[in-house]
Amino acid sequence: MRQFLADVFRTGEDAPSLAASLMYWKYHESHPDWPQSRAFILRKSGRIAAHVGIVPTTWLTPAGPVTCVVPIDWAADPLVPGAGAVLHRKLGGLARTVLQIGGTVQARKMAGLLGLKPIASLEYYVRVVRPWRQHRLRPAHDWKSPARLARNAIWSLAGLAHVPRGWSAEPVSAFDDSMLPELAPNVLAAFTPPQRSAALLNYMLRCPAAEFRGFRLLDGGRPRGFFLLSSVGPQTRIADLFVNTAEAAAWTAAYALAVRAAQERAETCEIAALASTPATRQALSANGFRPRGCDPAWLSDPNQLLDTGAPLHVTMLEWDGSYLYNPENPFLS
Repeated sequence: MRQFLADVFRTGEDAPSLAASLMYWKYHESHPDWPQSRAFILRKSGRIAAHVGIVPTTWLTPAGPVTCVVPIDWAADPLVPGAGAVLHRKLGGLARTVLQIGGTVQARKMAGLLGLKPIASLEYYVRVVRPWRQHRLRPAHDWKSPARLARNAIWSLAGLAHVPRGWSAEPVSAFDDSMLPELAPNVLAAFTPPQRSAALLNYMLRCPAAEFRGFRLLDGGRPRGFFLLSSVGPQTRIADLFVNTAEAAAWTAAYALAVRAAQERAETCEIAALASTPATRQALSANGFRPRGCDPAWLSDPNQLLDTGAPLHVTMLEWDGSYLYNPENPFLS
């Protein structure tokens, strides 16, 4: 399978994204929400014709939980027309909804043909932390490099939002369910969050492709939420963050605490984050983040279970965005 993916994606089999430890972790290691294998192969005449992996998630709605799968590593042999589409259609039988995020040019073209509807634009944000170190670590320099350095140096001066008295972020080596807060009544009306458990967060902490760190958010000692940081090379990502309220001030404070924790890592040159709701966009902007591109998201939801009027709170944990890394293009800024 690794050789097939290397051929389709035109990488070497030794590419970081195809490391044996990573492939085992994301497809075969025990997952709290999906105990069986999470990789699917279509064969023709004994040879692999298509492959797709899944990341399982569950959305919390006023009517109850809604299961979902997100395809990753979707690849097909170009000499076997339709193989990728056949395999992708099988995903509709695995969960009540299918969410596709970004993907290759071919995958994006196929989304509409497979009945998926565009639902959102997932926006990437970045905050520069150490512009000079970032400048030195860039794989290549050109005539734009001095201007980029000057711009990033200015961006790095942006202040952080105020953190209310009593709020703090406590690092944890492992989560337990007592650390996770209950949802406030106004949350599901404002956005649709993914379900999180201590077992799922601990599964992410074991990811072999990035340095994951977990934190719980406290307000006067009471649990208010949590976040995960993942570091790959000189970039640290706010891979997941949740606060048990729809109040904008709480989300802004949570992201400020996440930035403080992320920039403590000496190797970090920039901090990346993802926004899919008004609250996260506002919180990131208030903490000196700059928008740096987006990925489209498509949804297959034949029974309109997620048509609640509230946007999905998508984080990098919903697919492989929290740990994929390209050393030839390590920065967003």
